[in-house]
Amino acid sequence: MKRITFVELVGSLGVSWCLGCAGTVAPPISAAQTRSFQTTVAQAKRAGGDEPFSEAEAQLRAAESDFYYAEHLPRDPERAQRMAAEAQQEAEAALRLAQKNGSPRVASSDSSDLP
Repeated sequence: MKRITFVELVGSLGVSWCLGCAGTVAPPISAAQTRSFQTTVAQAKRAGGDEPFSEAEAQLRAAESDFYYAEHLPRDPERAQRMAAEAQQEAEAALRLAQKNGSPRVASSDSSDLP
């Protein structure tokens, strides 16, 4: 049985560690895409899209849920991208519904609903 020296052990661990670093994948959803989604959601809420039991509110909740799920799919970036794009479309549809049917809110000096 061959004995492994300390230097060989540390060297092989270092190579494994470096290979692990090279396999790191960037998040599938960009910061710009996230900001765009959050902005659309905030606009829909300001337009009345979070009125309870409204069609816009249901659409907005579905969009937020889908986007959250897409953010947590790091092993399937193509699916995450598709889901994020669909969530963006849902949020935009909720914004249109809210603008059509909702009662807009006056923007306050407290921007706690903004991303």
